[in-house]
Amino acid sequence: MSCEKQLNISTSGIPGHGLINIDKEPCRKIPLTPMLWSQLRMNAYLDNYPGGSNMNLQEYASEVGATDFSPGIGEHPYTGQLCETVKGRDWYALVAAQNWNSFVNSLYDASGYAFGVMAGIIPEMLIDFEKDPTRVYKTAASYIGLVTTWVTCFPGCIFSSWAPIDSPMFDSLGEIAWISLVGVLYVSTSFAFINSVIFVGAGEDRFQRGANIATMMAEAQRAVQSTISNITQNVANSPISHPGGLAGINRDGSFLDEIPSNFQNKLQRELELALKLKSLAKFWRVQNAFIVRGSDPCIFSGENGAFDDEKKISYCGEDNIMMNIVRAEKNGTGYDPTIHHASLAESKYGYSPKFLTTLAWECQSKHGVFEYNWSTSYNTTNRSHSELRDLAKAGDCYFNLPVCDLTRPELKILRQSTRKTLTQICREEGGLPI
Repeated sequence: MSCEKQLNISTSGIPGHGLINIDKEPCRKIPLTPMLWSQLRMNAYLDNYPGGSNMNLQEYASEVGATDFSPGIGEHPYTGQLCETVKGRDWYALVAAQNWNSFVNSLYDASGYAFGVMAGIIPEMLIDFEKDPTRVYKTAASYIGLVTTWVTCFPGCIFSSWAPIDSPMFDSLGEIAWISLVGVLYVSTSFAFINSVIFVGAGEDRFQRGANIATMMAEAQRAVQSTISNITQNVANSPISHPGGLAGINRDGSFLDEIPSNFQNKLQRELELALKLKSLAKFWRVQNAFIVRGSDPCIFSGENGAFDDEKKISYCGEDNIMMNIVRAEKNGTGYDPTIHHASLAESKYGYSPKFLTTLAWECQSKHGVFEYNWSTSYNTTNRSHSELRDLAKAGDCYFNLPVCDLTRPELKILRQSTRKTLTQICREEGGLPI
């Protein structure tokens, strides 16, 4: 069936092809590129497909000849060769759907693998860096905050793992926009899932505390994978002519390309990195940790003049400014420059003082807020294409402890002219959430 008759397209720039009439030559092979989608006017074809407002993806596939085409998580729908059963624009539409299905399967499988690996690492991190591991479970804010952090880091990981891959898929602004839209849907849906799984009452007892952190990891994995599955099923069940269905997943033709073979492995590694760094930041934030910049001169015996103390995480950069990870007394003015098992951050987990402090400072400098969080700050509706591409740098904020910049003139003067502690200065004048 065709809703466009005798549509001539120019394939200049495609070797070996001249002017093609897709209706007269529906079986002529053309290289699969995002540009071809536009040349075939596939968006208009799907937007106006007869009956497309009342037909889901599987029904459409069956109507055009692909009777075994079954989309969904864990499914591997196959379109077959051009004109084996499906021809013309319908074949290209189903190829895109087939590749999209591979993409969401990769998301689902990568998340399962990464959470499986982290289920053995995160509990160990908690024991290593927290004197009282049960503290994480004692308040709703810290418990829910940790699970939510794990769940909502996933969309940013998609961008970070996609960006280095040399593929036309990442060059497509339309595809980036689609993935970012899914990111927003993902966040809202996953929050709803967390709410239904964890929240059971009101106030401080409004959640079921997990018996251990492995249980929390399992809840987070379930939330991630259920959300991916639900979004996938919504696309498969939506009418093909609707933006939420087939017509909306490939506006710029990016899914005419196969999914890069290394995408799933990159995503797994990126998610593992995000889970570790975000967990570390959360564990330390439960202890009211933050970073001070410029609190001390770089004149000590550590590298570049930093502190040489296994109980401290201290770094001096080329700018001769020291940054330290420290702790503030929550309900007082006390200040503690030490971190429990501080040396393990680098010796066991490979995160140097330079890496951690610089990552947090650059994140805060870039976004202009403390503890920048993609899931609460991001909205596709008012973002430009260049800003969408910046999501590929989501890893810049995996570790986002708030930074108190004591090199600011007003804070510098305050330190010299008052007897306030660093906790007071950073909290009251610096505005840190400590």
